[in-house]
Amino acid sequence: MDKIDAVLTEDQLNKLRGAYNREVMTQVLSTGMPSLHKTTTKFIHTIRKAFYDNTTAIAPKDRERCLIAVLSARDAGLNLAMHIYMGLMEGLTPHEIADVIFLGGIYTGVDRISDGLNAEFRTLTALSRAAGKAAPSVATRMMP
Repeated sequence: MDKIDAVLTEDQLNKLRGAYNREVMTQVLSTGMPSLHKTTTKFIHTIRKAFYDNTTAIAPKDRERCLIAVLSARDAGLNLAMHIYMGLMEGLTPHEIADVIFLGGIYTGVDRISDGLNAEFRTLTALSRAAGKAAPSVATRMMP
């Protein structure tokens, strides 16, 4: 078993998935930027409608695969961590996420693999701690 597979237990992952609310997470994501700069509101709502409000041909699990690949190639920090979390909640496994990061890094640089896997490890570690505390609002606590 890879180290990445051992950070978050199946029980912890199930606990987190049971507490996850896609609508709440989407709301949190779609209010952050507009609250900082109102001009972004139309842009964010267009993205939400196209890719988050169940009106898209891209399933949430596949959307998160795409975003994890792109964000790990861009060294996206908190945004990458949020989408690793969302990918897990939408049914991806830690191993699948590591594979997505690895594949993207093959094409964008070895440093992207290292940084992406480290971001995943840190995210899984934080989620493991949160799941151990039985907090029902893990999703919103990860947000600024």
